[in-house]
Amino acid sequence: MAEAAENIKHRRLPWLAVVLSLIMAGLGHIYCGRFVKGLVLTFLTCIFVPVLFGRLSVSNDSVRIAVIIAALFASSAVWLVAIIDSWYTAKRTADSYTPKDYNRWYVYVLLVLMGTGGSTQIAFNIRMNLLEAFRVPSASNYPTIEPNDRLLANKLAYKNSDPKRGDLIVFLNPKDRGQNYIKRVVAIAGDTVEIKEGQLYINDEKLQRQMLAQSMLDNIRVEVRSG
Repeated sequence: MAEAAENIKHRRLPWLAVVLSLIMAGLGHIYCGRFVKGLVLTFLTCIFVPVLFGRLSVSNDSVRIAVIIAALFASSAVWLVAIIDSWYTAKRTADSYTPKDYNRWYVYVLLVLMGTGGSTQIAFNIRMNLLEAFRVPSASNYPTIEPNDRLLANKLAYKNSDPKRGDLIVFLNPKDRGQNYIKRVVAIAGDTVEIKEGQLYINDEKLQRQMLAQSMLDNIRVEVRSG
């Protein structure tokens, strides 16, 4: 009876391995005594972020989108494989498994905290240097962007190229650094901009604009914030 109780005590539970893998890829394998394999899986789920970071600076939009999709798919695929494999790893582990020094709840918590801290740092770096989400409250770019639309701004878009006419860019209000504007580029370095009789001229040529039909301007609702 004592031996049976000892075996049950040390048995690796497949459902617990899956739960741990859901929390952090590779943690379920560490629980099953596969420490190196667990660390490798954790590393693989994170390595695609730097790869994504390095490739988003390319000027070709198709390549940029393809890299984003590939990186997200690869990271998700590795995580899914880690979850499934942790189940089978726990099933294959002997009932008389002897816990290692790292098979302690506080070690798991420490690993999760380290992983969370790393993920938080990665998320912060992505927001500061790579991508940032914005919500557009106004209708100034309607119908291209509708009120309350959400978008992602690529902060590496002009790392290897200059803004072009027609680009939509997000920038800080020079008079209020806490406020972001989103506007369309109508002129670039070296252009001459004039407003004559209410019309915009670029390099002495009138900017052609197409007026929206009145039906497109109906049912637009914008929330006016206080202050």
